[in-house]
Amino acid sequence: MERVRQTSFTPAEHDKYRTMQEVYSRVGAVASWWASFEMEIDLAALRLAGLNASAIAMCFTAHIMGAGRKLDAYVAVAKERGSTKFAAELEAMIKDTASMTERRNRIVHDMWIVESPELIGRFEVTARRKLRSLVVPVSLPALSQCMADIAAHSTAFRNLDLQIQAEVGTSPDKPAP
Repeated sequence: MERVRQTSFTPAEHDKYRTMQEVYSRVGAVASWWASFEMEIDLAALRLAGLNASAIAMCFTAHIMGAGRKLDAYVAVAKERGSTKFAAELEAMIKDTASMTERRNRIVHDMWIVESPELIGRFEVTARRKLRSLVVPVSLPALSQCMADIAAHSTAFRNLDLQIQAEVGTSPDKPAP
C-alpha cells in the first residue's frame, strides 16, 4: 500500500505554523535587541576608557560575557574616570538590567510550545535552590512588549552614559585623554 503525502495544511495547521513563525521571529528580535544593548555598553565603556572602538579594543569587551558583567566594567571605568554623581542611577541600571536579563534569557533559551494562536507558552525549567518545571503562557503582544522594554532600557542607558560622559569630560566625538 502506497503512502499518500499530505501536500496542504488544514486551516488549524496553517494557523499554528503561522503563529510559530511569529513567535520565533519575535524571539529572534528579542535576542537581536539585547545584543545591540550589550554592544552599546561595550562602546560606552571603551569611550570612557579613552579607547577607540577598534577591532583590537573590541577584543577585550568581546570576552566580557553578559550585560551585568559589561555594566560592572562600565561602572569601574566611570569611577576610575572620576564619576561620582550618578552612583545611584548606575546601581538602579544594574538592578533593572539583571531583571531584564532574566526575561531575555527565558525568552531566548526556553523551549517554545505553540498549539494555536491562542495557546502559546514556553517550557521553563530552573533549579535555583528549588526545581521549577512548568509551561508559562505567553502572548505575542507580551513578546513585543519585551522588545519595547529592551529598547527603552537601552535608551535609558544611553541617556545615563551621556550624563556620565559630560561629568567626566568625554563624549562620543571626544574620547577620554
